[in-house]
Amino acid sequence: MMSNESPLAILWQSRALFAIVCIGQLIAAIASLLPGIESNRLIYFGLASLSIQWIAMMSIGSIYLFRKPLGKRPILQTAWWSLAIFVLNAFLFSVIFRTLLTQGDNLSKQSVLEFAATMAFVALLIGMLGLAAFQNHWSARQSAVRSKQAQLDALQARIQPHFLFNTLNSLLALIHKDPLEAEKLLLNLVDLFRNSLSRRTELTLQEELDITRRYLEIEQQRFGPRMRVIWNLPEPLPAIHVPALCLQPLAENAVKHGIQPDPKGGHISISAELT
Repeated sequence: MMSNESPLAILWQSRALFAIVCIGQLIAAIASLLPGIESNRLIYFGLASLSIQWIAMMSIGSIYLFRKPLGKRPILQTAWWSLAIFVLNAFLFSVIFRTLLTQGDNLSKQSVLEFAATMAFVALLIGMLGLAAFQNHWSARQSAVRSKQAQLDALQARIQPHFLFNTLNSLLALIHKDPLEAEKLLLNLVDLFRNSLSRRTELTLQEELDITRRYLEIEQQRFGPRMRVIWNLPEPLPAIHVPALCLQPLAENAVKHGIQPDPKGGHISISAELT
């Protein structure tokens, strides 16, 4: 099954929190080195660091409190709502911080709001960068999950209960009657499962045909003369690559929908042509 973990869970991980703190300190250091700062740069760095870390932690705390309703929304909406919470925290903190820091000074309400709006705009820019990084991380993570899911689906397709039970029954029938044929059947089954677990996305045409041949040999033991396989392949086979497991499912469908339901059986023709 696909992972149902909320993308917000990434924010509570220790590595993510450590990265947020380090990035905040880096931004504060860069801000303290910008030209035009008249006060002591060390004090400015301390105040900038305090402001940035406070905004970041308050934002993460707010997102954590609303994690359940946010987690029910689509991923894109969750990301934008989280960004809005971050910008809102930056604006509110800037208003409070600027008001307390300049208490007693004759600063107009407009100057406080202008400062808060500037901080919110900076937070928006930083948040957009963070949002882009998050989307790349989440996309890569979901791609990895989908890749694993595809491998599991491929394996499940090979380990169909009826196919496995029928193969085991054929194997039991052959153990005493024809041990060599039983050994061949077991080796074909092992090879089929081994290829299902392989992480390769491409195979040579020869390898793909070998997988299909093993599958058909297993089914041949079950259907006997009801199933006839006709191979019409050029010699030598072209040295080309094909997507992994692209032919065997076609043979499986031919057996399931063509041979199995017909009491008289039929034939499966596998051919390749050079063009």
